[in-house]
Amino acid sequence: MTIGRRLPALAPDIELADFDTEIVALVPDRRRAVHLDSAHAIVVDSCRRGDDVDAVVDEIVRATGQERTAVETWLEGAVRELARLGITAPAGPA
Repeated sequence: MTIGRRLPALAPDIELADFDTEIVALVPDRRRAVHLDSAHAIVVDSCRRGDDVDAVVDEIVRATGQERTAVETWLEGAVRELARLGITAPAGPA
């Protein structure tokens, strides 16, 4: 995996509104609101806590029964997408 040992922090000034299993992220510097599905909401919650990437992967594997490599690939893509949207800081070094 290339996203580092810990998930990236949320970008500065991000505001989050929780609605059951979904999150709306307000990205002030881009003047936009982003509706996150439940899967991306889990990643954002993990970023809020500064969770270890391996622990998040393990949790998703246990919850979904998916192969570890598939979850790692999905998580890398999710982190890149959240950074592209301005919700998280860019991923750190591995």
